[in-house]
Amino acid sequence: MAGRKPKPVELHVVAGTFRPDRHSKNAPPPSSDQPRAPEHFDEAHRRYFDEVVARHAELGLASLTYQHVYEMVAVRRVEVDEAAEAIAEHGRVYTTMNKHGEQMVKANPAVAMRSEALRHLQSLYSELGLTPASRGKVGSTKSEKSANPFADLA
Repeated sequence: MAGRKPKPVELHVVAGTFRPDRHSKNAPPPSSDQPRAPEHFDEAHRRYFDEVVARHAELGLASLTYQHVYEMVAVRRVEVDEAAEAIAEHGRVYTTMNKHGEQMVKANPAVAMRSEALRHLQSLYSELGLTPASRGKVGSTKSEKSANPFADLA
């Protein structure tokens, strides 16, 4: 099926665009339980997992419902770090000999791996409403205090 992915109901509610006539009455609500990093995650994975959950909580949307997405974000962030380390150590290109004995310059495979991980990470952030474009569409369930105390007087 072509076209845009449907926006989750809770994002419509947060953005103020929810219309009961356009959404299923049987859609399950998101879980109110808080997500936890899986036991098998190491320190780096846990740090990134906790970071994305905290960023999503700022919008008032952190939920166990998104557990698998938070886990994918953590895994991809670690993959980006590992690929970046490989690129820093070995460079963006390397030289090798072809079958004729001539020197060839080839792209480091870590560059493509990092690029793919970043592309997937961007789509995951967009799915969670954590990119500037998607954040503007989502809004927030938390009320934001105005930095200017006189703004309310206008």
